[in-house]
Amino acid sequence: ERESRGDTCLTINVIEKDIDDLLGYFRKNRKEIRYFPVEGGDQKTADLANALSKVILEKSNFPMHQDLVFRDQVLAGLGSFNMRVETRNDVRGEIVVEAFPWRQVVFGPHVYPDASDCEYLVKYTMMSLDRVKKLYPDKADEVEGGYKEHEDEAVLVQNVTNYRDWE
Repeated sequence: ERESRGDTCLTINVIEKDIDDLLGYFRKNRKEIRYFPVEGGDQKTADLANALSKVILEKSNFPMHQDLVFRDQVLAGLGSFNMRVETRNDVRGEIVVEAFPWRQVVFGPHVYPDASDCEYLVKYTMMSLDRVKKLYPDKADEVEGGYKEHEDEAVLVQNVTNYRDWE
């Protein structure tokens, strides 16, 4: 009846404050990632791992990405990090840790909540047809056939059977 009259609906978000409180608590009580020797392991190795991870995480602006992933976990129940080697500025490569959109991750069959027993993991990225053609110019004709327009964005609908062919 309300819709037929053209009345607007009032929505009161009663959980927003609780979510903000939870995110604030997480930020305020952030813990460093630490490595410890186990089963007679070497303390020097653990110290080296701690130092290396600290440098990598600082260069990656990890606290910001950690906040994004935690927010995704609170709101959607899923959150993902992506670790990659960036060679744009240094041919030897730099390890980068970043948040990855949870909607673009598919977990294979698993039982444990942390997915540590996951059979496989698929990460994908939505790209425009033009960008894919620039990345893979020798496959431009093949790619053209596997695309269709969907809500003003090109979506890849063709399965890539052997990703090594694309490298």
